[in-house]
Formats: sequence, structure tokens, C-alpha cells
Amino acid sequence: TWGVLFNGQKNLEEVRRFGREHGFLETRLRQKAWCLLLGLDVRKVEKENWVQDSLDGVIRDQIIKDVLRSLNTLSLFEHSPEYTDKHRNDLYDILFSLFSRQRYMTYYQGYHDISTICLTLFGRNIGFFAAEKLSLLVFHDYLTCPFSDVVNPIMQKVSDVLLEADPEVAEVIRECYDVMPFFTIPWILTWFSHNFSDIERIFDFWDFLLSSPPSTIIYICAALILSLIHISEPTRQAEISYAVFCLKKK
Repeated sequence: TWGVLFNGQKNLEEVRRFGREHGFLETRLRQKAWCLLLGLDVRKVEKENWVQDSLDGVIRDQIIKDVLRSLNTLSLFEHSPEYTDKHRNDLYDILFSLFSRQRYMTYYQGYHDISTICLTLFGRNIGFFAAEKLSLLVFHDYLTCPFSDVVNPIMQKVSDVLLEADPEVAEVIRECYDVMPFFTIPWILTWFSHNFSDIERIFDFWDFLLSSPPSTIIYICAALILSLIHISEPTRQAEISYAVFCLKKK
């Protein structure tokens, strides 16, 4: 695996194909693959002094609130309060520094979950640069544009895909939500890192999403909705309504 993926030419397309078909399987391979996919050169940044804190006001207050209630849903931290406290302190440094460096970005609730995934995989130093790369390459529009301009069109695309794949499901969701499946917002904004307790499952989603075109999140959301609802066959109409009710709570 290592020889195929990380030869002298750094075959990016082969890395993407492998990530989509298999995932990156274990920590060292995943670290190397994500750095390659994000264009992060560890050798250039590993000794860089990145810590800074010039934040005040609303953004700082929101980060503090989010970090204080972070990590509670991840099973990795259930039985290790000392590890959790250290992780939270590192998370403060990452988020304060990121939004001090990228002053034109606006923090949104949930970005601490994204930073948590980077911190957990890479550790404090490289975790910061991975989170910063994600803010610039993947989540940039969510951090810089009005919410309705970027998230609403994605939710509408999810609805369109559902309508094409299963009109009955799409109609029930439309009736429940008037317009769009708003329960997908944390899925979109955090790539499911807000929604699952098993960090390995989150890593699997990220392996696939980082290896795929940006529009893939639309199809993942639609596929997840359909897979959760279709488990409820054959009592379809009643069970679809109940499944949508449950999805609202996700």
C-alpha cells in the first residue's frame, strides 16, 4: 500500500482512488494521505511558531462555549478526563490561532468539531495546520459567506437528489420541513464530526470525502437519509414519517 500510494511521483489520483475504495485503514497511512490531499508539507510547518491569540468579542466567546462542551460525544474521551482537559486546551490554541491568523473568516458553531478531528489524528502542531488547510480549501465558503448563500443551495441539492432517487421520501421530508432537510446542516458543516461518537467512523467519512469532488457531500447526505429510512421497510409510509422524525434529532 505504501509503495503504491507514496512513490516518488506522489500519485495523487491513486491516493484519491484508494481513499474512495478502501479508506486509509490506519493512523500513519491516514496522516500521510490527508497531508497529501490537503497539500500540507509537514517538513515546512512542523517547526513554525503558529500560536497567537488576538481574538476578542463574539467569536472568542463562542469558541470558549463550544470547546467547553466539546468532546463529550466522542467515545474516545469517555473515560479519560485528564486527556480530555489537555485536548480542550490544545483546541483553544488551535481555534484562537486559526481565527487570529484568518481574520476575514467568521467562526461558526461546529468548527470546533472539525478542529477536534485534526487534533486527534495529527496532534497539536500538525493538527493546527490541517485545520487551517481545511478552512482554506474545504470549508472556506461556510466561514466567509452568508449562511443562506452557501448552505441552502446544498440542502436544496440534497432534496433534488432525494426526489430523483425516491420521490416518496422526498415528499415526506418536504412536508415535515416545508422546504429543505434542515437536519443535514451539521452533516454539511462538520462532515459528520458533530454527529457520531465513534471517531473511526468519522475518519472513514473523511477519507472518502477528502478523496472525492466537493459535491460528494450532497450525495452522501442523500444516501444516508435513504439508507436510514429504507431499513424501515416494508411498512413504508408510517415508518418513513417516523424515520424523518428521528432524523430531526440527529
